[in-house]
Amino acid sequence: MFNERQVRYATNKLVEKGLIETKLFRAGGSPTVHYRLHIDNFVKWFVTNCPNGTFQNVEMEPDNLSKSLTDITSDITTDNKKIIKKEQAVIPFLIIIDYLNSKAKTNFKASSKTTQAKITARWNEGYRLDDFTHVIDVKVNEWLNHPKWSKFLRPDTLFGTKFENYRNQKKVVDEHAANRQRAEDFRQENDLPF
Repeated sequence: MFNERQVRYATNKLVEKGLIETKLFRAGGSPTVHYRLHIDNFVKWFVTNCPNGTFQNVEMEPDNLSKSLTDITSDITTDNKKIIKKEQAVIPFLIIIDYLNSKAKTNFKASSKTTQAKITARWNEGYRLDDFTHVIDVKVNEWLNHPKWSKFLRPDTLFGTKFENYRNQKKVVDEHAANRQRAEDFRQENDLPF
């Protein structure tokens, strides 16, 4: 099977040689590239470049050939959509929830239908694992040690409709925690007893 770059390269070469032409049409609502084979040019090229100098004539109506190529193109487009859907369907629920549980010291279940629905909704909007971990990090840093806000470190809140706002929020450094860490580091470096 060819990858996308190889197909694009081969198509460009065939267009350059005047053997095919491509046009973009809508098929089933999706933009689809359609290919038309210039049969006369192809036959001339094939006879000229045939390695053993023999050529067996196979007749095919150009209209039928174009139709066949269009059908093939539509089938390939459909197959590619299925591959994309499969890729989108592999949502790492367990990884996301385990990460939340480890950071927020919670015990949510990745198998919860409500949790999966929230994560799936954001996933379908194009967010991926790094977006979820960023939101978890930002909100844990902001809310974990605040009694009023720590209760909101849950999938319903984090992965709900405000997800985009949370995703675009920068991590805030807790100055008190940073100062405590610096003091602790200084005490350990200098082996101070207090």
